[in-house]
This record gives sequence, C-alpha cells and structure tokens, in this order.
Amino acid sequence: NEVHRGILIDWLINVHLYLQLTDETLFLTVKLIDIFLARVENFPKNNLQLLGVSALLISSKYLETFHSTIDSLSQLCDGAYSSKEIIQFETKLLNELNYTIVQDNLVNFYDLLSMIFNFDLDDYYLGKFLLEITLLDISFYKYKKTLLVFSVVYLVMKMNLSKHPDYKKCFFYLKDTECNEREMKSLGKKILTLMDNVKGSSTFTSSYQKYLGRNKEKSKDGTMEDSVMEV
Repeated sequence: NEVHRGILIDWLINVHLYLQLTDETLFLTVKLIDIFLARVENFPKNNLQLLGVSALLISSKYLETFHSTIDSLSQLCDGAYSSKEIIQFETKLLNELNYTIVQDNLVNFYDLLSMIFNFDLDDYYLGKFLLEITLLDISFYKYKKTLLVFSVVYLVMKMNLSKHPDYKKCFFYLKDTECNEREMKSLGKKILTLMDNVKGSSTFTSSYQKYLGRNKEKSKDGTMEDSVMEV
C-alpha cells in the first residue's frame, strides 16, 4: 500500500545518499518501482525492499559512471536477499519493463529553471528538498513533470520574496507549456501540505535530514542557517 511504498522510498533516499549516487538515479529508481507496481497486482510487501534495490541497481547501471556492486546492495539489506536473488529479480524487473527505460529529466529541468531564476544555494536546496519529498507520495505520480517542477520553483520564490520580488516571471515561462497558473498554484498548495507532514513525521525523515545536513555543512559561523526549517 501507499504507506509501505513511502517507507521503501524513504529508505532508498538514505541508501542513495550513502552510496553518493546522483539525484537522477534516485528519481529513475522510483519511476521504475512505480511502473512495476502499477503492472503487477498483489505484489508481496516482504519483497518491496528487493524490488527497491533491484530498481536502484538498474538505474545506477543506466546513469552512473561507477554503479553499486550487487554484494554491497545485499549488505545494505542486512543480508535479507542474496546477490543471486537480486540478480534474478533484476531480470524479472527488466522483463516487466520490456527492457525499456525512459528517464524523465525532471532533475535537469529543475536545474535549468533554478539558473534562469538565479537561485542561490539556499533556494536551490530548498527546491531540491520539495521536489524529492514528492517521491514519497504516490499521488504526485499522475502530475505532469513540467507542472511539478514549475510548482516547486514557484514555491521557492514565494517563500523568499525578498530575493525574488519578480516571482511572477514563472507565469511567463509557464505559458509556453501545456500547464496553467491555476494548476501550478493548486499543486503548490499540495506540496506545502506534504512538506508539513514530512516535517512532523517520525517515519519519513531521510529527505529532511539530508538537506538539513547540507545547510549545516555550508554554515561558516557554526549557526544553523536552514532554509527548510525557516519555511
């Protein structure tokens, strides 16, 4: 169900961070998981972690210069699955996908918009945080990726009006897509609700701690300048 899926994605965010994989790999991993779960009915929840590491393995092979070893992924599962089982499920997953892997380029599109709107590091990581937590909620899967990214960028600018008094420029670029301002604002409200739920959650903590850690690392005076905390 949605809760078990969310727990899996939260765990994968931790694994992805530990293995120092790219954000593109994380987003592709979640996409492969959701495609598989949409096609396979009554998939046993005790195999969700096996599905997760297999999807991560495929994604890292597809996108990373040096992908994770199967043995290391088995160890990250605390030995719940052997290397042989991971290889077998990797084949099963690829068969279910018809060996077709299509990347959304959602992260790259966000990077492009963050440059267009002159995001500083605080803005950039706040947006990355908002974009990443949408992975936890399956209901965001149905939205157009263009709309999702524009909604995140719009939120970042609205949350930092002193730096972005020209936030309405979002609307100018949005008109060249199939999305509209009403949809963007509506989805933005949904993302804010999700953010509040994640901040108050004891279950879905990986993204919050990940970006909190980034801001702690870059703080030069020892104080915690955490843009996520201030929202």
